[in-house]
Amino acid sequence: MKAFSRALAVNPGHTPSLLARAEASRRLHRLGAARKDYETAVDHDPGDAATRIRLASLLRDSGKLDDALDAVREGLRKNPRDARAYVELGLIYLANGREELAELVLNKAAIMDPKSPGAWNALALVSMRRGNNQEAFERFDHATSLDPAFRDARFNKAAVLMDAGDYGRAVPELEAVAGANPDDVDALIALGVAYRGQAEYDRAKATWERVLKTAAKNPDALFNLTVLHMDFKRDERGARVYLARYLQVAPEDHPRRKDAEGRMKELGADKGGKE
Repeated sequence: MKAFSRALAVNPGHTPSLLARAEASRRLHRLGAARKDYETAVDHDPGDAATRIRLASLLRDSGKLDDALDAVREGLRKNPRDARAYVELGLIYLANGREELAELVLNKAAIMDPKSPGAWNALALVSMRRGNNQEAFERFDHATSLDPAFRDARFNKAAVLMDAGDYGRAVPELEAVAGANPDDVDALIALGVAYRGQAEYDRAKATWERVLKTAAKNPDALFNLTVLHMDFKRDERGARVYLARYLQVAPEDHPRRKDAEGRMKELGADKGGKE
């Protein structure tokens, strides 16, 4: 972010720097800053469909579904044959709980662009929402057959496999994702879980420690390391170290926070890690 901001100080109208800073902000969960940069880039080039779709997806991720709908509809108004925009529209409908409408729109996207892995990945998410994991797996698998490098479908397919307890088949999918992008924290977290599911505890630990080398305050890595030491290695001292770090950095609304506080009491220590 700092580097791209310096570039923009030299040339405020440099759209590639705006978009790159928006992506950096997004990864840092600074969604307001990302939105501002996307919107500025769209103002520079109102016909840039790809940026408009990225803006819509950011708004969807932020829970601002009405704004996301406005953004993607404006894109479709300018280019009604853009299958990518229909994929995003379907995802917005899905986020809004309108599964039938989402599937209708996504099927239209798949017809417009039969080789779109994004459309089939989104259709698989509809299947998952309906509890049809077998159909979801088949759709994710089709998406990866269309584009083996399509990250979301591989990651989601691995998630379905892990939910079914099939860690052996999930591992190569996640290794492929992490291999294509070594900084993909979500993939590395999931890969560690898959290794742990195969009782490969040292590999699981090394994977989560790899996350902490680049994101020292990642609460998911710290919590998983806590569980690994506490429940699998039976190493209370090691568990306490990671748990104390987790409690120092995890926000109050983190989904594992209450579990972590209960574990600290179980270990006979307060939240700060002191006995």
